[in-house]
Amino acid sequence: MKNCFSITDFRNILLNGEPEVRGLFVSNFETEIFNFINLIFRTYKKLENFPKGLPKTKRHAWVDMFLFQAFNSLFTSFHLFISGYIIPSDHLMRQYSESISIALLFSHPGTNEFEKFIKDPGVYSFHKVMEKVKKKENARVLNINQEGWDEFIKNSKWFNRFSHPSIMTAASIQLFDQTGRKIFGAGFDYAKKKSYLKEIKLRQSAAERLNDTIEQVKKNLPVIR
Repeated sequence: MKNCFSITDFRNILLNGEPEVRGLFVSNFETEIFNFINLIFRTYKKLENFPKGLPKTKRHAWVDMFLFQAFNSLFTSFHLFISGYIIPSDHLMRQYSESISIALLFSHPGTNEFEKFIKDPGVYSFHKVMEKVKKKENARVLNINQEGWDEFIKNSKWFNRFSHPSIMTAASIQLFDQTGRKIFGAGFDYAKKKSYLKEIKLRQSAAERLNDTIEQVKKNLPVIR
């Protein structure tokens, strides 16, 4: 962060963004970024075809909505991340994880979660939906691999550390490669390249998980009457 900003600087940041920051991410992680683009586009195509051949019920509509919310959260998170907005990007990953969990829970009548939701959507508790998926009976009817789901929860909780002020959020706005300087708005810190790569790979895995979830959900839905 430079020593002094003008109102023109504020206007340019808010209205024009900071393309030079995104350029730094692309030049340092071009292969990984284009790999993510291919993965997320494959997800988009699956979502586009998802409703085809399925009955038009409230259950199907809500599952479709939460699958799209997971997709949109992941896409937007990645866009923010490679634009240098690390904290809001990581915060959106919680939306992604919980949306996937809800889509799974609502997709199969054996969990009884959609019935609880539709009875009174305004009071339905979305609290700990990831843990609900791994409950023994739910995991059985949803055909969940417990070891794989535990890894999914572990990765999701890593992002949760950015949902509230913490040592992680404080560190994310410090420029470790330039002592005493902070990141204002968007930024790229060369000292955090290893951490950036980890986050990009986690989002690649998230796109693969969403692809698998769409397939699993579609298998669950046809049993509904």
